Amino acid sequence: MAGFLDLPIVRILERGLDASSLRHQAISDNLANIDTPGYKRKEVVFEDELASALRGDSFQGKLTHPKHIPLSDSSSNASAKVVTQEDQEYRNDKNNVDVDREMALLAKNTLWYDGMVSLASQKLSTLKSTIREVR
Repeated sequence: MAGFLDLPIVRILERGLDASSLRHQAISDNLANIDTPGYKRKEVVFEDELASALRGDSFQGKLTHPKHIPLSDSSSNASAKVVTQEDQEYRNDKNNVDVDREMALLAKNTLWYDGMVSLASQKLSTLKSTIREVR
């Protein structure tokens, strides 16, 4: 069982869920500080990090379909990072949080999280079915 949970796709799902949680926290911080003069919004970058890790030169499995996720140990190098957006200012008080943008990002992040949970659930369901068949 430990071998199944150590697959690259499971590590990618884990990293995706971690990124979603961190992104939700950053959005919550931004919304909580919407009226704080001088506050600069936070943003989480993950997708580019993941894509970069997946393009790494480490071991690659053979792909049989273009939409398959490559089998690679480099996925463990991808991690979400919080960056502060210093270069934008929307208001006279130097705060750069836009409530409409944050709410749209929150909705997008919720969809991302739901997708990651659904994929993880499918993987665990496959494991459960496999164990039942072995009995």
